[in-house]
Amino acid sequence: MAKEAIEILVLYDGHCALCNGFVKIIIKLDRKKKFHFAALQSSIGKASLGLNQIDEAQDSIVLIYKKKVFQYDNAAFKIAQILGFPANLICIGKILPKTTTRKMYNWVAAHRYRWFGKYDVCPMPSAENKDRFL
Repeated sequence: MAKEAIEILVLYDGHCALCNGFVKIIIKLDRKKKFHFAALQSSIGKASLGLNQIDEAQDSIVLIYKKKVFQYDNAAFKIAQILGFPANLICIGKILPKTTTRKMYNWVAAHRYRWFGKYDVCPMPSAENKDRFL
């Protein structure tokens, strides 16, 4: 049987504790198991950035959904929207000006290692979720 095409791919900073926590939340809320993941530092992550003409220096979350690319706060909002309730409640933040949500996203991203920690090596996924990581 042919493997189904991956429709939803989340690229994340595999060294970031906050990003890894975000991935764990997505996995918990993704009852249909549609989301797949790759660390930005992985060969798949780097190739996905290149194929989608995204700067390889990207260190924030990237969502590739139905061949469209979402980055930064746009990625977070789209992920929440796809997950549905209760995650989609964060989309209330879209009432704020785009410049405000981007500044907030960038501010947290700039401090994430200091506030949440950093892994020397990307953590391995659990055995039950291993097939969702590329």
